[in-house]
Amino acid sequence: MKPQYTQSGPVSMHYSLQPETVEAMEHLKKTCPGTVSTRDMQMGYESAEPLLVMMDAAVRWVKAYRARFESPAGDDYMAKPEIGSILSGIRGLINFDGAAAMEHDVAGGLDTPRRGYSDSKDNGVIESLYWKACEIAGIDGESL
Repeated sequence: MKPQYTQSGPVSMHYSLQPETVEAMEHLKKTCPGTVSTRDMQMGYESAEPLLVMMDAAVRWVKAYRARFESPAGDDYMAKPEIGSILSGIRGLINFDGAAAMEHDVAGGLDTPRRGYSDSKDNGVIESLYWKACEIAGIDGESL
């Protein structure tokens, strides 16, 4: 029997970030306290910025793959190109504004409604997760 979804509008769900993501965000807070980057990342965390969640989910997936098969996804001829595409695709999108920034009209500088923000993520946090996922997957991130 198919589940019936009766709620109209967005449905929320609980999602726990991977320890690697929490560590990267804590590192940003410690090294750059009170900066625009830190405020942007906090906004991204509070609004579940899709680029952050997608990269976090990729880290989770490569960790699960390694645990399940006792080898990195990069050793699997079928999984390697797929996870490589996902990682490089998410990484490529960090050069654009985050979804939460666009939804809240943050992107565009100081004359926006959320003055003091420039984005809904910190590119360095997501970039560090990219490299962590590549490491766990056994993939050369330079070649993606």
